[in-house]
Amino acid sequence: MYLTAHHVKARDGASGINAYLHRHSSAEESRIGWEHPDIKRIADEIPGSDIAQSVEIKPGGNSVLSYLDIAVPESAEPDFLADSLRLFEHYVREGRFPAVFTSNRLAMRFGLIMGLQKLALAEFRRLRARALQLLGDTSESKVHQVVARAASPLKVIVTRDDAGEVYQLASESAARVAAVRPEFGPAVRIRISNDTRSDFQTLVGDVYPHIVTSLTGLSRAQIGQIGGAEVIQGPNRVWQMAPAGDIPGQLLGVWIRGGEPLPSADLFPNGAILPLPGAKPGPDSFLALDLVRVQDIWLPLSEAGVYTYPHSTGLVAGEPWAFVTRPDDGSVPLVFDAMFAAEKLSLEEVGATYGATVADRARPDYRTMQLQLRRREQAGSRSS
Repeated sequence: MYLTAHHVKARDGASGINAYLHRHSSAEESRIGWEHPDIKRIADEIPGSDIAQSVEIKPGGNSVLSYLDIAVPESAEPDFLADSLRLFEHYVREGRFPAVFTSNRLAMRFGLIMGLQKLALAEFRRLRARALQLLGDTSESKVHQVVARAASPLKVIVTRDDAGEVYQLASESAARVAAVRPEFGPAVRIRISNDTRSDFQTLVGDVYPHIVTSLTGLSRAQIGQIGGAEVIQGPNRVWQMAPAGDIPGQLLGVWIRGGEPLPSADLFPNGAILPLPGAKPGPDSFLALDLVRVQDIWLPLSEAGVYTYPHSTGLVAGEPWAFVTRPDDGSVPLVFDAMFAAEKLSLEEVGATYGATVADRARPDYRTMQLQLRRREQAGSRSS
């Protein structure tokens, strides 16, 4: 078996990790010589047949920023490979690249470009996590179990000193990650000097998504499933990775009947709205899409779905309903009285008005509903 993960950068500047799992036939295994396997020869001449892959950046014409190659016999247990990779980390710490480890039934190699050598350990951990994930060491079912309990993004705390920055998961976030990756060490910190950060941004791009994936050992898709992530410096949020399925600009909240009291602060959001681009959610009436959640993805509500949800059924019947925002920054929630707008949008009109990302999620065979919203003068406070 040959398992490889590459951190690559595309011509347009996008970067991500591509991982591939190859299986060797009996004839190929006999050519390898597992007593003293040569990882370079295996990677170049006997990679085997590609049977699974995890691709974030479309292959072809990409620059390889770092790579991890692993070769073991088909009979090797996943636990053996995971333990071996933990051992291999000590070779990576020595700082000689490419780092190569060979023993009976095992060969590994890790390398990276010169500009990233100060981040070698973080790069290695990211590639190791993706390789094990592809192999099946990380259970997707555990991710879904965490999703059911997650109501907030993972929090990464950054502190600064004269030499640079130190990043660490908040304790609650570390516990959530550990539920998915039992081998995760919650005390892990990543320190980046000012020079290293500058070099990284020049070579790769924004450092924050790479910090978050390195700290957690999870892919961006998995982090999105858990609830997203945010980087906190002092009282401020300096960067955010949106939860999976979110639409940029959407507002999460809770639907209530017009006369009901405001929901308690711990009530999980059951709805979302997407204001018309350029609209100001103030006391004046404005248009928005009604977003409904289907398997962790927010979709624009269509004519076909208006009788599926209590709030939309009520609005069609002329009942008063309100949307109460659920801000995650501690600010006071906003309350919007709602009604359906008379104008419904075709797929082409959704794309022209709200953008291609939204149109991709709208039903092509039914028109999309629009809400007409007006903010109440006094939002009040949530009940406890």
